[in-house]
Amino acid sequence: YEEVKKVKKYYIVLSSVTTAQRMSKVLEKNQIRCSMIHTPHKLSAGGCSYSLILDEKSWQKAVLLAEQNRISVKAVYENTGTDEFTKIID
Repeated sequence: YEEVKKVKKYYIVLSSVTTAQRMSKVLEKNQIRCSMIHTPHKLSAGGCSYSLILDEKSWQKAVLLAEQNRISVKAVYENTGTDEFTKIID
C-alpha cells in the first residue's frame, strides 16, 4: 500500500467577515487562491471570526501581505485533513 500524503491546509484567522473579505481581495490581487469560511468552533472561542484557508505554498506570503496591508491576523493554524489543528502563529 502506498502511503497517502496528507495535504496540509493553513487557516488564517481574522476578526470579522469584513476583514476576511478585505484580505481575500489582497490575496486575489497577488494571484493567491484561498477559501473563506466561518472559523471552526475548535479554533475560536465563540465570536464571529472568519478564516481564510490557504495551501502550504502560499500561507507565509499571505501573512506578509496582511502585515503590509495593516490587516490584523489573529492566529494561523496548520491542519492535515484530520480534526487536529496546530497553532503556528499567535
